[in-house]
This record gives sequence, structure tokens and C-alpha cells, in this order.
Amino acid sequence: MAGDWAAKTAAEIDCSFGQFMDDGQQTGEISYLEGGRDHIDAGVFRVRPGEHPDRTPVPHVFDRDEYLWVIEGQVQVETTGTSTTLRAGDCAFFPSGHTGTWTFEAPFRKFSVEIARGGEEQ
Repeated sequence: MAGDWAAKTAAEIDCSFGQFMDDGQQTGEISYLEGGRDHIDAGVFRVRPGEHPDRTPVPHVFDRDEYLWVIEGQVQVETTGTSTTLRAGDCAFFPSGHTGTWTFEAPFRKFSVEIARGGEEQ
């Protein structure tokens, strides 16, 4: 981190992916941008072709508010009575507590910002 701001090059992002776990199962990889505030996380999430969960439905409950922008690929998001496909260039917001099933078509990448409700770390 440089002073009061942070940056990562594309190469640094690519080299710093770690497992993204959901209910004890890896459902992709994440590279977080370090810095900022304790109640806010930002980073790039990816699913690579042939790796779980490529084309496999994955249930997910959001524990924080999340704004996202799809960089590459697509994901089908299903909730009770609703199905939406997000493609590269699309943006979305999911509130804390939102429940749905995600089916990724890899390669998939999204940039997201997660914010704890009330602006406090949960």
C-alpha cells in the first residue's frame, strides 16, 4: 500500500489468487486488493475452465452487501422464481442475506466490492 491508497498490477493480481471457500468447499479463487477499511473488501474472483464450479450449480448466501462487475464469461443467478444471466460488462448488487444458486460458465472473472452492513466489520 502506498500511503493512504492501494494498487495491484495485473501481474500481481494474477500471482496472488487464493482459494475462495463457501461452506467448506472451494468455489473459485479470489485476489483481494489490500488496503482500505476493515468493513470493505474489494478484489477479483475467478473460475477457470474445467475447475469446480465450472458449469456446476453452487448455492450461495451473501454475508455482506456486494456490488459486482463481470469482467469475463457469464453466470446464471437463480433465486426463488427468478433467473438472470450476467455477462461480461454487466453489473449487479446483492444485499447481505441474499440467497441464490450460481452457475458459472468459465472462464469467469468478476470484480466485486463487499461492504458490511452498517459500515461496521461483521
